[in-house]
Amino acid sequence: MISIRGRLLLSLGLGAGLIFVTCGFALDRALHAELVRRHDAALLARAWGLANALQADDGAIEVEATHGLEVASDSRLAPVLFEVWHEDGRSVGRAEALGASHLPRPDVVGEEPIHADLELSDGTAARCVEIYVPLYAEGGGLDGADATLADMTRHQPAAQPIEYVTIALAQDLREVDATMQGFRRIGAIVGLLALGASAALIAWSLRRSLAPLVAIGERARTLDANSLHVGLGSEALPRELEPIRARLEELLTRLHEAFERERRFSASVAHELRTPIAELRMLAEVELLGGAEPEHTHSLQTVLAISHRMQGLLDALNLLRRVEAGSSTMEVESIRLVDAVNDALGAVGVSASGGRVSVRADLPEPFEIRTHRELFSCALSNLIGNALDHSPPHSAVELFLRDAGGRCVVEIANEAPQLEEADLGHMFEPLWRKDESRSDSEHAGLGLPISRAIAQQLGMGLTTSLSESGRFAVVLECPPR
Repeated sequence: MISIRGRLLLSLGLGAGLIFVTCGFALDRALHAELVRRHDAALLARAWGLANALQADDGAIEVEATHGLEVASDSRLAPVLFEVWHEDGRSVGRAEALGASHLPRPDVVGEEPIHADLELSDGTAARCVEIYVPLYAEGGGLDGADATLADMTRHQPAAQPIEYVTIALAQDLREVDATMQGFRRIGAIVGLLALGASAALIAWSLRRSLAPLVAIGERARTLDANSLHVGLGSEALPRELEPIRARLEELLTRLHEAFERERRFSASVAHELRTPIAELRMLAEVELLGGAEPEHTHSLQTVLAISHRMQGLLDALNLLRRVEAGSSTMEVESIRLVDAVNDALGAVGVSASGGRVSVRADLPEPFEIRTHRELFSCALSNLIGNALDHSPPHSAVELFLRDAGGRCVVEIANEAPQLEEADLGHMFEPLWRKDESRSDSEHAGLGLPISRAIAQQLGMGLTTSLSESGRFAVVLECPPR
């Protein structure tokens, strides 16, 4: 599952990117509209300049050469195209650059200029402005490129125009497009830099803001049953996290007290039971040695066996408690792994040369590890004994030793047809047995929990697996040499 930091970084990054794209698009449209507006204003000014260049001479309409040349060559990058019509639609004059094509003539004209998009004959996008202006006799016009229809009307209120003409002026949008391309390049570079800076700022802010939460998570991850009293620390936290820490501290304190009560109870029970069990065993032994009646001998032997099992159970519980509490001494030494395996096999009453346990070592003979000899031997003995006790009769227990990059892996496998995949999650629970009715009185369900507690104390890993064929395996990963 994605982390809170990753989720926030993704959502804020996408949000910032969407804002940048939206703002960039809006700015692009606004700038394009402003450039087109200025382009239209320049076209309109040129159109009125062309209107002022029109003169009526002896009934004929002509364009003054100087003004017409100025209008046509006003922009070297994008030439200005124009065409002028009589009221009846006859063409008065047109730009030579138009060739055989014509500019569109509006059907309805008025005092207000008309701006429109236009596609030239070569497929280039252009803008066109069309105006409807009166034409006066020569000498009665208004000079100047800034003339408008209102200026002409105010200048000669009593004069009557000869006729009205329609002027269309067009220019392609190459200048606008070139300006927009430059703006988009600069905008893209600035936008990417701003987006990168925003992403870095967001990541830094999230890392700084979530640092207290990460610190609490790291402390919580390192807590175990022996360090609950340490708590989550007392560093200053954001106001939103203080109630969470206070509640967690309260729960940790209660959990620590519960563990302590359980340990004290277990220790007290083991201590109180030790003496009665020893007395029961001693009485049974004395009676057997003193020549008990034959009919009582079997019962006394059963009592003696039960007392031995009870004593073994108490010793296992005490060992588990000491290992989990970390009270066992941890004097490490270099030991030959083969010797440790032979010692563990001897502790359970078997040998590596025969019997139900087969040993295969794929590692050098003098392979050594540094660990606590007694605890390591106890863990191996429990694992081997557990495999022997729970495997079917006449089946073999396999013990593999492998070198994995300086770390020794000990694998103990046995047939376990009664186990299921769901049982693996309960293997290390104290006193758990597959037989819920607990009809098996010879096993207390402490072998694997004790081995795991010892492995954790020694810095080793202990895992279990179950193959499809029903073969149960326990893997003990020893620390590096």
